Amino acid sequence: MPENSLIIKNLFSTLYKYCAVLPPFCNNELSESEQNFINNLEQLANNSLNDEALYEKGQQLIENIIANYPMLTPALNRDILWLLGGNCMHYLGDDELSDYQRIDELLHEAHDNDTPLSFQEAKAQVLKLH
Repeated sequence: MPENSLIIKNLFSTLYKYCAVLPPFCNNELSESEQNFINNLEQLANNSLNDEALYEKGQQLIENIIANYPMLTPALNRDILWLLGGNCMHYLGDDELSDYQRIDELLHEAHDNDTPLSFQEAKAQVLKLH
């Protein structure tokens, strides 16, 4: 869904803004791996990738965060793990997976009925946020 790509790009933008002011990424001198990480995150945040590359590079970046920057994991919005799919979904709990599956069901039902419904609206319904 094109809407998902926009949501993912916005989540990466938020994550980039968070990381850019944290050590070691705000330091003048970065290791090669730190520089590569922040450059890849910036590329994802600047919406400069097509959808296929967004998902592939996004999944790689999330796995890099989990493996190498555990201090950043609390800053990861859980939505990004679901929306990127692949191995990223392994980091979601069973209850979360159930909720996201229900969100997808609502989105498909709305689409089949030609009823407008955004990811955020479906999420609010499932999580009873309103």
